[in-house]
Parts: sequence; C-alpha cells; structure tokens
Amino acid sequence: MRLRTNRIHVSLIAAALASAAMGACKKSSEYASNDSSAMRTDSAAGRTDTSASAVRMDSGTTTGKYADASVLAYMVQANDGEITLGKLGERMATNAQVKAFARMLVTDHQKLLSSTKQLSTQVAATPDAGAGDASDLRGHDSDEIKDLSGKTKGADWDKDFINQAIDGHQKILSQLQDDGQNSANASVRSSIEKATAIVQQHLTKAQDIKSNVLKD
Repeated sequence: MRLRTNRIHVSLIAAALASAAMGACKKSSEYASNDSSAMRTDSAAGRTDTSASAVRMDSGTTTGKYADASVLAYMVQANDGEITLGKLGERMATNAQVKAFARMLVTDHQKLLSSTKQLSTQVAATPDAGAGDASDLRGHDSDEIKDLSGKTKGADWDKDFINQAIDGHQKILSQLQDDGQNSANASVRSSIEKATAIVQQHLTKAQDIKSNVLKD
C-alpha cells in the first residue's frame, strides 16, 4: 500500500514538472516571436529612413526657404528688378558712364533671367512668387523704382541711381551666396554661382563709378 502511494506521488510530481516545462517553452517561443517582430519593424523603419534620405539627396530640398521653387523665385525677381532699374537708368541718366552701366544691367540680367527660366524647366520647379525672400525683394524694388522715377534728371539723379545699384547688388549678392550654400540641388547651385559672379562684377563697377566718376 505504501509503495503504491509513493508511485502516485512520483507521477504527480512528474506531471507538474512536465507542465512547467511546457509553459516555459511557450513563453520562450512568445518572446522569440516578439523579438523577431521587433527586429522586422526596426528593419522596415531603417529601410524607410534610408529611402527618404535618398529622395532628399536626389531631388533636393522640397520645402522651406531653400526649396528650388523659392530660390528660383528670388533669382527671377532679382533679375526683373535690375532690368527695370537698368531701363530707367538708360532713360534718365545724364552721365555717359552711368548710362552705359544701366545698359549693361539690362543686357546681363536679361540673359540671367532667360537662364533662370530654362533652369526652372530643367529641374521641374515653378518659381514660387509668394516665397518670402522673393516677395520682400519685389516690394523693395517697387519702392526704389517709384522713388527714382519721381526725381528730376541730372547729376544728383545719377548719384541716387548708382547708390541704389550698389545697395541692391549688395543685398542680392548676400542672398545668392546664402542660397548657394544651402540649396540641395546641384544644378541650382551651379546657376547661382554664375549669377553671383555677374552680380559681383556689377557691384564692383557701380562702386568704381561712384568713387571715380561721380565723386564731388
């Protein structure tokens, strides 16, 4: 009788151990499944991040201050403003060198404007005329042209014109340099580099006229 009881106890203990072992295996399997799922999620996230990064590298900045549409809009407005200023100078300037400088502004900025429009088509980006920098420049140009248009021809007008050309080209040069450093599009950066060189030439010429031609 005592032997039978011992056998029953042994059987119960064995059953309990087996049940515990099965439970441990099940939990281990669940943990492994969860870990695997987490690894797959992390991997997917990694692929998504890499893909997004590739899009930014290939296409350039798509939003914000340095987006292609914003930078191109500023370049268009800068050229439009200098063309308008140059045509006014051709009509109003009395000093021969000031008049020649005004004519150069028209010629050079018309070429730059044409190149900018071609670039816009090339990179498939429509200039955003409402972008902050372009909009601010448009307002500034309008005020300056209105001011010069209301003044009388003569030596003082020529000085005001050259001063405006210097101020305008300094502002444009600074903005182009900033855009050139931050634009993510290689084609846009190349165009900015060419425009910057011409704007610098105009600035240097205007400063020379002010110092050596229109000096008191």
